[in-house]
Amino acid sequence: MTHHRVRKRPKAEQNYRLYPDLAHSQRGVQITLDLPNGNNLKAGQHPLMYQGLEVGTLTKLNLQDGGKVTGELTIDPLLSV
Repeated sequence: MTHHRVRKRPKAEQNYRLYPDLAHSQRGVQITLDLPNGNNLKAGQHPLMYQGLEVGTLTKLNLQDGGKVTGELTIDPLLSV
């Protein structure tokens, strides 16, 4: 017995999510940060805002010696200049 899956036809202007976020798509402008501390910061949970618009995300955060933190922001390539 052969089973066939019923496929739904896509609708016009329908979006398909290929990656969970911009960083995983390996697109975007990446900016490295050096911070005195990482108080209350968590990678993937803090958007980068510019004039009220979300333009990117804090994608990496690493604790360094002495409590300093390095991080990485990924900026949406459609919004970068």
